[in-house]
Amino acid sequence: MATTSGRKERKMISTRILIISDTHAQLPSQPGEGASPAAPAVVPFHAPLPAADVLIHCGDLTMNGALSQHEAAATLLRNTPSETLKIVVPGNHDITLDRAYYARFPRLHAHYETYADDALDRIRELYTSQRARDAGIRYLEEGVAAFTLRNGARLTVYASAWQPEFCNWAFGYERGVDRYNHPRSRRQGPETGDDEDGEEAGQGDGHRVEHEPPSPVPVPVPVPDHGEIDIVVTHGPPRGILDKVWAPGPDGVNRGENVGCDHLRRAVGRCRPRIHCFGHIHEAWGAVWKRWFDGKDGGGVGIDIGGEGVYTSITGGDVGRDEHDDGTETEKREGKGEKQDGPATRPSNVEDVSFPSSMTEQRRRQQTQQDPTISPSQFPNPPYHPKDNPNCYYMYETQNLQQDVPGGETLLQPDPYEEQIRQRCATTVDARGLEFGAETLFVNASIMNLRYRPVNAPWVIDVMLPEAEDGDQGRGTRNE
Repeated sequence: MATTSGRKERKMISTRILIISDTHAQLPSQPGEGASPAAPAVVPFHAPLPAADVLIHCGDLTMNGALSQHEAAATLLRNTPSETLKIVVPGNHDITLDRAYYARFPRLHAHYETYADDALDRIRELYTSQRARDAGIRYLEEGVAAFTLRNGARLTVYASAWQPEFCNWAFGYERGVDRYNHPRSRRQGPETGDDEDGEEAGQGDGHRVEHEPPSPVPVPVPVPDHGEIDIVVTHGPPRGILDKVWAPGPDGVNRGENVGCDHLRRAVGRCRPRIHCFGHIHEAWGAVWKRWFDGKDGGGVGIDIGGEGVYTSITGGDVGRDEHDDGTETEKREGKGEKQDGPATRPSNVEDVSFPSSMTEQRRRQQTQQDPTISPSQFPNPPYHPKDNPNCYYMYETQNLQQDVPGGETLLQPDPYEEQIRQRCATTVDARGLEFGAETLFVNASIMNLRYRPVNAPWVIDVMLPEAEDGDQGRGTRNE
């Protein structure tokens, strides 16, 4: 594997990345599927998908792992040009791809007939067979893989389908388990096994069914240090970025919690890839451009706004806590205690942020409830309204405190919805000037919204990658 300095000496090649997630067996709409046969598409996720050098699917290919759903997902992937590399990571809903889990719980989330081994093999072969490879599909569950692209660039990714377990879905691990950091870089939590950020980190989408034991989990493959990875692809989000669930209070303001993985957050802060893409939390769809800086959390995560060791993300949620903090200060910052006083400013290009989830039974019930009506922001996306389409990033005028801190996090603005429909993506993010090691672009690319409607747009990213060279190898890396 080339060193960071070696990469800087290489020729860099502009590469287009198309990112989607949480399609749940939904195919892009076809011409004529609008309001009338002659009407244009009414959502951005319509055929053909935007052209790109690499397509990344961050998981939840299906609703509950049925063969017909996997066939639809494979059709989606094959319908993009075969010369496009298609990196696919499964998610918690793809239960038939987690064989150990499915052997124990074949009917917990599925009402179809239990599949025999040959049917499970057939499902996996949709993504791993020679036909799939000929179509450009590369299926990854966890680990590092490197690819030489058609444009001559070298792409190295870390992928993981695993996320904190809740309600006993597939590819889940106990929230207190750190599978992303090397033992030497881990900060151990309490002996109880709880997340070191306290009980709050285990709430919301992270709740698990109390009476069900977790499924067997394979040996972890930690995230490499900085300099080795261009893109991190996970199904679940890191804690504090694009991971907040939808839980409106009586005043209609979202009180949802951050449900991402704190260990993943620290690992990404240590790795500092160019892009970290994921899905899982439908209503957290969006993109954040983060500037890293030295700090206590993961080698530089967040902003110490209180001077007490609590690093608060501009996009919401504390990601670290001083060992002497009893949780009171954290509760205040999360809006669970007293209201935070004092003026606050924010960059003009940073929208208010908060997010919801669609996974637990409680959240499923919320999907059919009428949420309080709140006047949505007229910029940039009128379709995002809490009554029928909650999205906590792109819905409101300013509501929560934002920290105007240089080198923080910027929520990227998608184009107006009509333009998203026309161009079949949220926007084209020009990340070719991204400073590798100092900046990371985070993308939640969930296509489905909270109520499982495919109204969210794919994200298109232009990024610079190093030119492939002979001898590009990495220890423990799958090379192609």
